[in-house]
Amino acid sequence: GNGGNGFHPGAGSTGVLFRRCVAEGNGRAGFFFCVRANHITVKDCTFRSNTSCGISVGTRDRHNLIESCEMTRNQGPGILFRNQPRPVEVHSCTVRGCRLEGNALATGRGQIDILGDAHGLIFEENTIVGPEGLERAGIYVSPSAERIWESRNRIEGCWPALVADPASLALERPAFDCGRDAAKDVHYRHLGKRAGQADGGRPLSATGRPRQATEALQRHGSRGAVPPPESWRLRQGDLGVQPLVGGT
Repeated sequence: GNGGNGFHPGAGSTGVLFRRCVAEGNGRAGFFFCVRANHITVKDCTFRSNTSCGISVGTRDRHNLIESCEMTRNQGPGILFRNQPRPVEVHSCTVRGCRLEGNALATGRGQIDILGDAHGLIFEENTIVGPEGLERAGIYVSPSAERIWESRNRIEGCWPALVADPASLALERPAFDCGRDAAKDVHYRHLGKRAGQADGGRPLSATGRPRQATEALQRHGSRGAVPPPESWRLRQGDLGVQPLVGGT
C-alpha cells in the first residue's frame, strides 16, 4: 500500500469512472474524494485493511455513485462522510449494492458514518456486517444530517443497526442524478472543459484520462504501484484528475 491514500481524485474532478480497482493496506483511506469531486462513479472496487476508512467523502463532494464495492477490515468506517458544515457539506450521493464488513476496528461509530451537515444521501440494497467482538452501529447518522434515505439494506452483527434522529431520515427517496453517466457539459464549467475533453478536445477514456493509463490502473490497482510515464500525467486543470498510481 501507499503511505497516504490509495486513490485520490483531485480537487474539482468531474465525470470519472473508477472500476475494478483495489486499494489495500494504505496509510490513510483506500479512496479519498478531494474537494468538489462530483459526478464520479466508483464501481466493482475493493477497499480493505486501510489504516483509515475504506472510502472518505467530504468537502463539497456531490452527485457521486458508489456501487457494487466491498469495504472490509478497514481501521475506520467502511465509508465516512466527513464532518463538513454548510455550505461545503456532502450531498446528493448514492451507495448501492455494496458490502461493508468488519470495519471501524479502531475508529468510527459504524460501518457507515454520516457526519456534519450531509444531506440527500441514498443507501440501498447494501449488506452491512459488524466486526466480531466490537459494538459498532451499522449506519451512524449525525443529528445535523438531513434527508438520509435507507432502504432494503441487510444489516447483521451491528449494534445498533441504525443510529439516527428520526428528523434526519427522509420520508421519501431523494430525487437526483449521480455518477459519471449523469455528468453534463454544465458540470465541467469550473474546469473550462466540456464533457469527455481535455487538452483542447483530445478524447479521453471512460475514466476521464488517457486510455493507456486507464487500462494500466485496472490491471494494477494501488498495490505494487508502477510510476506512470509523464505522458499519462494530465496538466493542472485537465479535468482536475491527479495521477492515481503512487502515493498522494
